Amino acid sequence: PISVLLFRLFTFARPEVVFRQWYMISFVCYAGIAWLMIRRFPQVPRRVVIIWMFSLASLWETLALGQIY
Repeated sequence: PISVLLFRLFTFARPEVVFRQWYMISFVCYAGIAWLMIRRFPQVPRRVVIIWMFSLASLWETLALGQIY
């Protein structure tokens, strides 16, 4: 797949550094999605959307395991 070319860039750094970078990239993308959901559904209280999105186990499991999807 074409994504191999992107991930090949990560081979030049230590695995611990790459893991932290990927963690932050994933978290920032997820926070951006949360922001888009809040903007898209203004009738739902913001606090409810934020608590719901950040309490999902799938987010934290993906971040903890360093998965790419």
